[in-house]
Amino acid sequence: MKYKITPFIVGFCESPEPRLLYLGDPEKTLSTIFSFFLLEGKNKNILVDVGFTAEYSGQYMPDVKQEENQNPVAQLKEHGVPPEDIDDIIITHAHFDHLSNVVNEYKNARIHIQKKEYDFVTNPPHPWFQELVDIELIKQLAEKGEPRFNLIDGECELFPGIKTIPTPGHTAGHQSVLIETETGKFCITGDAILNYRNLEEDIGPGFNCNLIECMQSIQKLRDLSEKGVTILAGHDPKMLELLTE
Repeated sequence: MKYKITPFIVGFCESPEPRLLYLGDPEKTLSTIFSFFLLEGKNKNILVDVGFTAEYSGQYMPDVKQEENQNPVAQLKEHGVPPEDIDDIIITHAHFDHLSNVVNEYKNARIHIQKKEYDFVTNPPHPWFQELVDIELIKQLAEKGEPRFNLIDGECELFPGIKTIPTPGHTAGHQSVLIETETGKFCITGDAILNYRNLEEDIGPGFNCNLIECMQSIQKLRDLSEKGVTILAGHDPKMLELLTE
């Protein structure tokens, strides 16, 4: 099956370079966007991540700004997709800007997340790794069990034309999403790369739990790029240009 990919921007900020690039220059900033994606196939609507509201993001990262027209649910409705029409949600990882309480608006959707990510955030090696995560939300979702909450174990072809691939490092159970479209293959990277400089200059994300795994995941994405897959880094404004070329 072929899908149409539509990005939605839900926020923006000027990030200190070390937040995005490991050992970056603290005197410099990089323009940063926050996004989620709609995948539209034949009689199927799938989200990759869910975005957030301004009030919600303020609890975790106050420097993130959201315009009035950037509410995620409102943007989807304007696109012609009400929340009850979302069939599935693929979560790249559990940080607040990818999995927020907005997920509760999509009551008919099945949620897919790596088991390793769920285990990592609910039983972290140190409390610091929970600081950007809504633990109570994740526990509430998990309590619902199947079919609402689906734990993936490793690489998985969730649907024809959509495959999840482990890209750990930023978080322990991080995954990226490979999608077939009419114009070729695309990969939504989540935060395996935060900025295209991570990929182009071989620099790990500034925020990570395992730098070695970060670099291995970056190489995996580079290999895909060399095979003709278009890489979509959801925090880099350049991503929008790649989807409209």
